[in-house]
Parts: sequence; C-alpha cells; structure tokens
Amino acid sequence: MLENAQENTIDLIETAKFPLPLRIIKTICGATSLIIISALIEVLLTEEDAMSFAEAYQNAPWLFWLTGVCAIIWAILFFFSKKKEKETLGTEEADNTKRTLDSIIQSVYCELDVPSDAKTVDILGFTYKIKNGVPVAKEVGLNSTAFINVEFKAFIEDANLILADLENKYAFPLSELKSIKTVKKHIAIPDWNKDTAPNKGKYKQYKLTTDQYGCVHMKSYYILEFVHNNEDWGIYFPNYEISVFESLTGLTKE
Repeated sequence: MLENAQENTIDLIETAKFPLPLRIIKTICGATSLIIISALIEVLLTEEDAMSFAEAYQNAPWLFWLTGVCAIIWAILFFFSKKKEKETLGTEEADNTKRTLDSIIQSVYCELDVPSDAKTVDILGFTYKIKNGVPVAKEVGLNSTAFINVEFKAFIEDANLILADLENKYAFPLSELKSIKTVKKHIAIPDWNKDTAPNKGKYKQYKLTTDQYGCVHMKSYYILEFVHNNEDWGIYFPNYEISVFESLTGLTKE
C-alpha cells in the first residue's frame, strides 16, 4: 500500500511539471541571461577601462537583444510552469492522493509502535572508503553531494535509542552509546526536509547556507559513537540535530 501510494504521489508530481524539453529551454535561457548580465556588469562597473552602457550596446547590440529574449522566454516559461504546478497540485485528486499517503504513513508508524511525540531527525548516509582506519565519504555517480540526509523517527524505548523509518526499526542500547564526536568539516546535503527554512528560526544559529542547486552546506557534523559486539560504530547526523540527540541519549557533544 505504501509503495502504491508513493508511486501515485510521484506520478502526480511529474504531471504537475512542464514537459522536459520546455524545462531544459527554461534552464538554458535563465542561465544564459544570468551569465551575460554578470559579464556586462563586470565590464560596465569593475573594469579599469569601464565603458558606458551606450558604448557597450554600440559594440555588441546583439548581446543585449539575446539577453532580453532569453529573459523574456525564461519569465514566460517560469510563470506558466508555476501556474500548471499550482493547478495540478490544487485539485481534489491531489488532496486525496496526499491524504491517502499520509494515512498509510501513519499506519506504518503504528505497526512499528512509533509514539506520536517521536522526534523527526535527519541521519547522514554516504558511500565510503576506509582510509587509515577511518571511513571517508565519497561522491558516487551523478550525486551532487557525498552525503544524503534521510528522515527517521527517534525516541527511547526499553532503554534503547530507536531510529525508525517507513521500512525498518533499529534499536541501539543506551548502555552501548559512548560519546558524541564533533567533526569540524564542511559538508553538504542535497535536500532540506524541515518545514522551517535553513536560515530561519532555530536553524539560524547553525549558519547553514544554500547554493544555487538547492544543496544545504554546514561547517560541521556529529557522530554518535557506540560499541556493539566489541566493534566500534557511528551514527552520523547533521549539526542542526545535536539538541535532539543530546536530549535523547543524555550525552553531550565533545
């Protein structure tokens, strides 16, 4: 049921999008306009032999016309793509699809005995290689970042830290948790799962930034370290989730 509901949601989102050729044209026109405008600003304002706007137009009028045409095409496609998205996602069918998915998700959490007040946290996942005995994250394929951030429900149950998603429920004995290690290293994640923007509210203190591709950047992350069957393990999580893990585990970041 969950898989079917997810497929229906994905189909709805795809329906709300403009056809791929038009999306490509919109992207090309937008990028072209930005590049040309940036170059013109540099020539007009920052070069030692800065020329006037009239002189620049006289030297390359086609460049100005190209910029204008691209900007107009981008604006038209942007407007109609947003209109199509709003019309598609604002229908009763879309509301029913969302309600169905939400209902099934709640049923899954009930099957996994996830309490209603469980915290929603992001866990860092990544492909890695062992270097000098330490896991080092590696970018794979066309991924824009080495790390991904996956949502889990976190809570305490029977002296265990529980992390549950829609397919699994993991239990980590509190007695095996040893420390929360601080890693002062820049990383980026491809998505933002929270309702509040990364530069707003309680997330503002972590000085998160967003690039042109929507990736969120941070200057540090944490590892919840534990020992299980005489082996060292670590649960990696973003810096903005530190208060949740300190509260649940009773540990304090190093």
